Amino acid sequence: MEAWMACKLQIALDFAEMEPALEVARTVSPWVDILEAGTPLIKSVGLEVVRQLRREHPEKLIYADMKSTDVGAFEADLAFKAGADFTVASGVTTLATIAEVQRVAKEWGRRCVVDLTGIRDIKARCRE
Repeated sequence: MEAWMACKLQIALDFAEMEPALEVARTVSPWVDILEAGTPLIKSVGLEVVRQLRREHPEKLIYADMKSTDVGAFEADLAFKAGADFTVASGVTTLATIAEVQRVAKEWGRRCVVDLTGIRDIKARCRE
């Protein structure tokens, strides 16, 4: 099994301001594997939070919860340039957008996650 697939502990930094999120990340860093720049945080302060998490925690996996619904390739590229190891496509978007995010993740040697929030039939969506 690849190391990234082993069980990992992740914390979602769902804040509206960067400094409280960074303070929590600094506090819990010794005990977590993945630091998630949550959707509200990215929308509030931008991808600078991903860059800052990468600078402060180079040994951690950084998860940019972008929840891309369109322009997936563009948004994934931005997240990876900022230092993210994972980015997220919304499961309710088109298959084309999900494929774009997956393609860019592969080009960067990184990972794409599909958020299935709001999906009624998860098995059917996964088969698509």
